[in-house]
Formats: sequence, C-alpha cells, structure tokens
Amino acid sequence: MNKIKYIGLLVLAIFMCACKSENYAQKRKAEQKKFSEYQENRNLEFSTDSAYCFSLPTPWPENLYFETHRGTYIRLISRNGEKRTAENGNTIILRYRAFNLDGEDYGSNTSNREGFVYVYSPDGYTPSIAFIDAASCIRHEDKFEMLVDSKVGTREQTEDVVTIRIFIDETTITN
Repeated sequence: MNKIKYIGLLVLAIFMCACKSENYAQKRKAEQKKFSEYQENRNLEFSTDSAYCFSLPTPWPENLYFETHRGTYIRLISRNGEKRTAENGNTIILRYRAFNLDGEDYGSNTSNREGFVYVYSPDGYTPSIAFIDAASCIRHEDKFEMLVDSKVGTREQTEDVVTIRIFIDETTITN
C-alpha cells in the first residue's frame, strides 16, 4: 500500500512540475507582450522606408528604427561617409554589447580583440537572420543599434525566447 501511495505522489509531483513550466508558445507570447510594452513606453517608431531612414543625418532620433523585411530593427548611430558596403562573401567583424529589454547584460565582445566574425551571404541565416539583415544596411565603420526578436536572433537567443538590444560599437567589412 505504501508503494502505491509513493508512486501516486511521485506521478502527482511530476504532473504538477510539468504544468508549471511554460511551453514555447507561452514564452513567445510573453516576449511579444514585453516588446509591445517596450515599444509603447519609449514611443518607438518603425519604418520600412529605407530611402527615408538612410537619408537622415546621424544619429537617428532615439525612437526611430528601420524595420527590415524579416523583422530586425536597426537605428543608425553614426555613419562615416561613403564607406564600403557589405557584399556576398565579405568578412564582417562586429564589436558589440547586448542587453535584454530590462537592461540586463546579455553578452558582449568589446573585450575580445578579434570581435565577432562572420562571412556575409545575403540569403544566409548564419550567425542569425538579424546579423545578415543588418549587414545589408550598414557600411564599414558604422555604429548602430539593433532590436532583435528571438525569431531572428542567434540560437541561444531563440532558445531563451528573449528580445535583445545590441549596440554595435565597431563595424569592419573586409575583402
């Protein structure tokens, strides 16, 4: 009889633990709600008009972001003239600081001498859709900020289901 009670309590405990954990859809819904609140609280404006956005002087207003066709939000902080743009096969090196929407550190590589390195492919998705989308908009030596939803973020960000702010402090485009 004690065995049956023990097994019953064990099954009940497992069931209760399973019910308390959020599934992906619930986490995604919470992420979207948090992003909507963040957008509303900061009066953020998103534009899909690249001709308008990239003709503005830098820095862009703190509440204006260009929205790429796949949902990456970019705010240009500084642009150094008519520098080189990214082309297929170029190596891109970024030095960045990342934070969640609460301002908590989500990682950086500013202390790393090499920076974050990847090869640009306009149709690619590695290291993430957000970085590929940003590369099509930026130039050598640009400084910019990105708001990155988990659906277009890195693998770790997708697993965490979190939107992050990334400040790109240094951009190098080679080849």
